[in-house]
Amino acid sequence: MKRKTRLAALLLCLPLLFCGCGEKAPETEEEVKQEAAEIASRDFVSGASIEYGGLSLRAQIAKDAQGETTVSLESPETLKGLTLTSKDGEVALHYKGLSTSIDPDSFVGKTLVQAAIKALNQAGNPQGISVTRTDGGVQLISSTEGMEFTLALDQETGHFLELSVPDEKLNIKFENFQFADPKEEAQE
Repeated sequence: MKRKTRLAALLLCLPLLFCGCGEKAPETEEEVKQEAAEIASRDFVSGASIEYGGLSLRAQIAKDAQGETTVSLESPETLKGLTLTSKDGEVALHYKGLSTSIDPDSFVGKTLVQAAIKALNQAGNPQGISVTRTDGGVQLISSTEGMEFTLALDQETGHFLELSVPDEKLNIKFENFQFADPKEEAQE
């Protein structure tokens, strides 16, 4: 009974998040999940404050139309300029003009960056996610492929607010988030 009540509340409240002028609001739980996944899979750029197992980092994170995700570290000073990219399951490390491919299953390949990229990619897949409404936002929650995470989205804009991956002791707060295509931003 509790599950049916939550599902009914979700179906009644979430369409408000995803409907634009003249657009039909999603009606079923699957339509709501599909809309949320589409928002999560859009290209973006954002600053980020990252907490990872006791480390505090600042970075720029971007995801582009070719499916490449880039994380460029800005602090601490010892890691400034280090950039990791991931595309099609391959990870590359770039630092001071040098680049190398990294085995995604190696210690370095399984770092906070790879965990974040994996979670963001999974958030764009409606299979295996659940959607919950919170005060001023929506949460995409997943535990697929052995990785549990929560991605919080702003209710009005769909902008990413926070990504939490508890098993990895990873928390990312997005700052100055923007979808990559200004035309998409204007349509919201």
